[in-house]
Amino acid sequence: MSYDLKLDQGDLRIANSGDLAVVVDTDKLIQDLLKIIITPLRGNKSHLWYGSSVNGAIIGESFDLDFVSDSATAQVRNAVENLFRMQLSQSQIQILSPAEAISAVKDIYVNNNPIDRRVVEIKVSVITGALTVESVRFTVRL
Repeated sequence: MSYDLKLDQGDLRIANSGDLAVVVDTDKLIQDLLKIIITPLRGNKSHLWYGSSVNGAIIGESFDLDFVSDSATAQVRNAVENLFRMQLSQSQIQILSPAEAISAVKDIYVNNNPIDRRVVEIKVSVITGALTVESVRFTVRL
């Protein structure tokens, strides 16, 4: 089973034991989805494919909101598919629990606020290896 350090609004969390807190299973999957979507594409110099260019699809564009939303949705879908491929590669050297593994993308929704185009609501639903639907919904200000 894999794990990651638990993040809370970008900060590492400390467990009651005094050790760094970790996330596993569904919580790890949700954190992995959040991280890859909000990390700017090419923001990780060691893994230039990691991240999303959703902010580039939205900021400064004068297209109509449906076109911008479709473009941003495609960027989020690409990031989630990259995470899926990363999990497939990772599973060759490390055991992933069914609850943290993506089996399929169920739905991706990106809604740009018509008043403040920098505010974006993103919802991603995936089907896990445990055959459950897990969703993450968050609002970001780009």
